[in-house]
Amino acid sequence: MTNNPADSTSESLPDSPGATGQPADRRSTLHDVAARVGVSPRTVSRVVNNEEGFSEATRERVLEAIEELEYRPNLVARGLVTQQTRTLGLVVTDLSDPFFAELANGAQRAAITNRYNVFLCATDNEADQQANVLDSLRSHGIDGTIVFPATDTDDGLRRVAADVPIVCVDHEVDHPRITTVSSDLVAGARMAVEHLVDRGHTKLGMVASKFSPSDRRRREVGFLAAHRKLFPGTPEPMIVRTEPTLEGGRSATAELLDRDPSITGIFAYNDITAIGAILAATDRGLTVPGDLAVVGFDDVPLAAVFGPPLTTIRIDRERLGQVAIEMVLAMMGGSRTGRPSPQILPVELVVRAST
Repeated sequence: MTNNPADSTSESLPDSPGATGQPADRRSTLHDVAARVGVSPRTVSRVVNNEEGFSEATRERVLEAIEELEYRPNLVARGLVTQQTRTLGLVVTDLSDPFFAELANGAQRAAITNRYNVFLCATDNEADQQANVLDSLRSHGIDGTIVFPATDTDDGLRRVAADVPIVCVDHEVDHPRITTVSSDLVAGARMAVEHLVDRGHTKLGMVASKFSPSDRRRREVGFLAAHRKLFPGTPEPMIVRTEPTLEGGRSATAELLDRDPSITGIFAYNDITAIGAILAATDRGLTVPGDLAVVGFDDVPLAAVFGPPLTTIRIDRERLGQVAIEMVLAMMGGSRTGRPSPQILPVELVVRAST
């Protein structure tokens, strides 16, 4: 990627006293680096931006001078000229959810490969907080953002997209500068139901998220569709919606078993609620999987080491983060690349001891 940085601006961070031979409060500039090496500021600019037009020996000398002078490009100053700060936003709902750690790693690796930085923010699934976060990111001049949208925020996302391209995760918004990347949640739920039935379970229940609006309940859609296919003409299985937390899964499972003690298979919204379901079984003196089989979703690291290890639907979170970054960068390409089509990434059943 090629930029046209502001060669005449002073792009830097303050030096430590005496580190560069400049006064302690003096900022090293692009011109200081050029003078140290004996090349033009434009050559330094080309090295910083990984452009062509210089020898490998010159590149090494420039990089050595950059380190010696502790020169750092000022992205705000550069953005005034290039209209890019080479920063992206990643807006998630809950930083305490282990699902987002690997996703953020994948996003950051893809961003670094393309010479971008990522700001990670959380909204607690609150519309007002999401609006504040996106306004703050825009004020810092981000070039694009990836969002796990809070409930009922489509209009706010459209307003932001007028200035900044957006990739939404697991949610579609009708706007020319918003596209979507999703995991195949419907297929994952079907896999979970089919696996429980293969294990001999005929009375199933589901722990769902109360934060999922009706148009985003893809796990529920897949759960019900698979049940109807496998048990045509039978009553619909029970679904209890709760907070997608350990205690939420625990209380929702207790409610399911209170309402129908014949349930022997639970499909949970995520791995954390699935672990809550296992705890609810233990509370009642039930064994897992002997009395109650449990399937989670996501395959977070805890799923493999909890007792019993959790059967789950694996989402490749690093790949999801990588694809989201690639899509937002393509959105930033404007008419040259066009709006990327929505993508749906595959999921995988991982069988462990909880079933």
